Amino acid sequence: TFEFALAGESVAPTDVTPADPEAPETVHVTVKGKRLVATPARRTERSSDSTWR
Repeated sequence: TFEFALAGESVAPTDVTPADPEAPETVHVTVKGKRLVATPARRTERSSDSTWR
């Protein structure tokens, strides 16, 4: 399930559709009438100085 925080309130999308058959992890969603493209957070690599990028 997808959930978005907009203007401090958590809302559930009203429409979720795949954005690209080649990238099933990316979806188009409609939240409060706004069309958004959602992608899951990518795992970042930890650098040698232990900071997240």
